[in-house]
Amino acid sequence: MFLFLAKIMNANELLNIFTEKLLLNMNYDAILQSDRVLKDMVDYLQMCQALFWVLVVINVIVLIAFFVLCNNIGKIKKTVCTSRKFGAVFNFYYSIGELEKAKECLFHEVANDEFLDEAFFTSAEYNQKMRKYFQDKYQVYFDRLGIKTDYDKADELIKEVTD
Repeated sequence: MFLFLAKIMNANELLNIFTEKLLLNMNYDAILQSDRVLKDMVDYLQMCQALFWVLVVINVIVLIAFFVLCNNIGKIKKTVCTSRKFGAVFNFYYSIGELEKAKECLFHEVANDEFLDEAFFTSAEYNQKMRKYFQDKYQVYFDRLGIKTDYDKADELIKEVTD
């Protein structure tokens, strides 16, 4: 109720009305104490109003960030190839002669594979299993596009970076 009254009247008018009503019904000590209480209430209302505007600004920022995030998700969904439809999309591009798009789809799928870093950026003892996994999974697609995987080059780079 006080918040509603504060919106209708400014804080000074509210203070004056309560002070007049108190003067009629109370003694001097009660009036001084109620005056302090009313001033504290006015201060509290002003603080609440400031907090309200801070929260409004924060909500606007969050709303803008949400829409930017939704826009980015829309762009991600429109990528050339999704993992779920990789085989179908690759075969479609390959069958119509769009080899560059088929390559892009293949590279996107390989780049999103969870074992990529283990196959191409770990020590030679460990990465042999993962390289076998990659060969089994992607070699058919690499062969159709004429892509050769040179693991020796990858091993040289791993040695240079880790030494």
